[in-house]
Amino acid sequence: RELLWFLVHCTDVGQVLALAAEVISSHSASWPFPCFAATWFAAEPSASQPLGDDKPTPLLRLRDMNGGVLPQLVWYVPYLVGCLQWQLSSAGTAQLPIPEILSLMRCATDAEQAARREAHKQQKQKQGSQQSPQQPPQQSETSVYKQFEPFWRLHHTRLKVSRELPDKWKDCAAQCCFTVPTSRSKLIEDVFAGLGKLSETDSRYRPRLAFARARHSESNGDLEGAIAEVVKMFSFPKDFPKVGMGKVGLIAYRTEDALRSGE
Repeated sequence: RELLWFLVHCTDVGQVLALAAEVISSHSASWPFPCFAATWFAAEPSASQPLGDDKPTPLLRLRDMNGGVLPQLVWYVPYLVGCLQWQLSSAGTAQLPIPEILSLMRCATDAEQAARREAHKQQKQKQGSQQSPQQPPQQSETSVYKQFEPFWRLHHTRLKVSRELPDKWKDCAAQCCFTVPTSRSKLIEDVFAGLGKLSETDSRYRPRLAFARARHSESNGDLEGAIAEVVKMFSFPKDFPKVGMGKVGLIAYRTEDALRSGE
């Protein structure tokens, strides 16, 4: 949490972390901060206003260290704080309420998307500058690193809250995928719509989505529906089952597969 405070107050990425800044501000008396915070605020009063990327003297310029664009993994800090607070909430020791935990996860999602947009824009500018006047711009696919984990975690956590704490579903309504839900069932529909769209974009999330749907069906007593979703996590050979072979040909995808780099 101190590192998140530092990113918000002492670097040039404070505006991207605006949601985290709001959470920190609401807990200003209890949020941990570095021992140099008072000295830093006294030397640079504008540092106490974290929502500007144009601070005259940030302590650390992360964009300058990354070729002028937002570093890709800035999102990981609010993401990790949000995930840890969610785990602590199950033990009743979290320092943040559910809406603020989700705000940190939304902050991570926004930061990842902002970094991808900036990197994509820079890549297009470099490609354009390398074209000769007679040569049209190439419309090749960008190789900008894509990281959808914060989006998945945000909405999967909303699903967990609606399942494990049904009375708290309204705490998850604001962080919607498409439309603000008006009921718990509408919230679940919104979550699965967003995660379904994600699984179409990145196939790594298809087995994880099938597992989530299976658990949801099971919790509702729909065992047949749960089995149908579990089947989607497996790949069967065309000749399965083959009589007399004595073996079951079956490939299972891991529901928590490692992230592939470079995508």
